[in-house]
Amino acid sequence: MRHEVLVGIICIILLIALVPTLVMTYLYFTNILNLNAIILLSTFLWLISGVMSYLMYRSQKGPTKFGPEAMIGKIGRAITDLSPEGLVSIEGVLWRAISISGLIKEGTEIVVTGVSGNKLLVKVRG
Repeated sequence: MRHEVLVGIICIILLIALVPTLVMTYLYFTNILNLNAIILLSTFLWLISGVMSYLMYRSQKGPTKFGPEAMIGKIGRAITDLSPEGLVSIEGVLWRAISISGLIKEGTEIVVTGVSGNKLLVKVRG
């Protein structure tokens, strides 16, 4: 697990669960809250911090994908004829691409199958 994630989880636990629990303990000893309310609120806050910590941990599992590698499996459209090289648009971004399925006409839907350097390897969708 990355160091930043561990620090974030500790901060979430401290801010969402520990600090309010300390405040509620003070309110108990000053007879403003009863013990049942403190137990209920503390349990609720600890559960929320646990769920948030788990979600943060799960979001950081595995390597982060960016650049051309993140495009594998995405669907786009040929902007120019690919014979075998040309331009494609994927999610509104233009990429240089190489066709692995022969000539691809302009406007044809494509799917990204791989990466070669900074160019996408594409084929006709379907």
